[in-house]
Amino acid sequence: MAPRNFAALIDQEGVSLLEYRSESGGFRLLDTRRRSQHFESVEEAMDNLVSMLDDMSVRNATLSIVLQHFGSFFHTLALPPASPEHIRPIIQREVQRSFNVTDAAIAYATGRSLDRPDSARAGGPGMRQTFVAGAPQHVVDAIQARLPKRRIKVDNLTVVPEVFRRLYDALDGSQEVTALLVCLPNGPHIAFFVNAVLELVIEPPIRLAGEPPIDATVIVDQLERGAIFLRQQAHGAVPTRLLLSAPADDYDALESTIEARTGMHVVPLGRDIGPPESMVAVGAVLASRHADGLDLFPRPPAFEERLKSAMSGPGLITTTLATAAVVAAFWAAMQILGVRREQQSLQDVQTRVERAIPALATARQSAQGRERIASIRNALRDAHAEKTSIVSMMSAVPTGPQAATQLDSLHIVRVVEGVRTTLFGRAAGPSGPTAMSAATIFYRRFKSASGLRNVAFESHFLPHERTTSSSRNFEELSFTVSGLSPLGGK
Repeated sequence: MAPRNFAALIDQEGVSLLEYRSESGGFRLLDTRRRSQHFESVEEAMDNLVSMLDDMSVRNATLSIVLQHFGSFFHTLALPPASPEHIRPIIQREVQRSFNVTDAAIAYATGRSLDRPDSARAGGPGMRQTFVAGAPQHVVDAIQARLPKRRIKVDNLTVVPEVFRRLYDALDGSQEVTALLVCLPNGPHIAFFVNAVLELVIEPPIRLAGEPPIDATVIVDQLERGAIFLRQQAHGAVPTRLLLSAPADDYDALESTIEARTGMHVVPLGRDIGPPESMVAVGAVLASRHADGLDLFPRPPAFEERLKSAMSGPGLITTTLATAAVVAAFWAAMQILGVRREQQSLQDVQTRVERAIPALATARQSAQGRERIASIRNALRDAHAEKTSIVSMMSAVPTGPQAATQLDSLHIVRVVEGVRTTLFGRAAGPSGPTAMSAATIFYRRFKSASGLRNVAFESHFLPHERTTSSSRNFEELSFTVSGLSPLGGK
């Protein structure tokens, strides 16, 4: 069964759905439906669209979508010619700066060359008009998530200004400076064309509660304000005519008011197509038939793009690794065949090992006993060596005149390298040099006799005192001698 063809306008104030059939001369409208209500989120709007498709018993269909509001936007930029990998980051930064959208899904198309006298004088590349459409990524994801279960193929997801571009090309295409006005339920949309190229777009003004969506005074104010912007942007271009799509009940009043206030000649736009919502839906179908259309719906890359990405840059590394992985998997499969051949023999060996485990346990116990005895012997040998080192060190402590040097205490510590010994003593003399000389003599005798390694000597004078029993002055200092005695004197 051939799929049915639909186009939809999704807005915060309602959903319009149009069914059409392609024919040799274009397409024929079969049915138009609208559900008008305020939607708080795009998920709620999409649920209503799916409900309308269910009411029409749609199970296999193609769908072109026009998104209005929900954070969607349209922008024009003047950019030099460059490859997509250079242009897209520039557009993303400009979108973030202008619309404060950090996770935008964007689509862009390059238009005509712009006259830039400054670029011509500098000899640089000519600037080109670039059309940009976008929406928050979560909005696009929500639209995508609501459709696959019903076998609905999305031909296009675009915004209203892109629809205006396609409608103007298909229904008019005049080189005359022209204004286009489409009155939708959410307000009047205005666009200006210069030399058949979209130059400026003005979205509906903010409408307060209770205000009608179509107000001739507001529309004329918007047209006059847009004409001023157009003259500034397009080197003095002035619109002389207006293409109008409005509900039948409001068309005549708008036509007469616009012609009287602005002087522009009003021409109907697609009156045979139907109301403005149907007009926009038709524009979505036209946009889906252009290769350079602004399509926000995520698409898998084409085979050529995937091949180019796979054979260049980081993709080449990924492709190489994937190829290596395939080769490795094939080699592993071959090895598994060999492993299976050895599996039975390995099981036999395992059985023999399990039978030999009791005998191995007895041998292990015997080895552990010998290891324990050897550790006891090593401990006794270390203790004997430690004792020998201490005795050797103690016998090396020199003795001297009691009035010259005096040993106060001895500190011995067992360390990994051996025995670390620290002696604390005092030396006295009638003068400081004499006391220092006595302490130094003690240090040198002890160092030469003890055989200690890394011997260190420290000293400091004690507070000065006078004795009452003698008229002579005595100086006293404390000293420390430390060193390492390896076990066994080694």
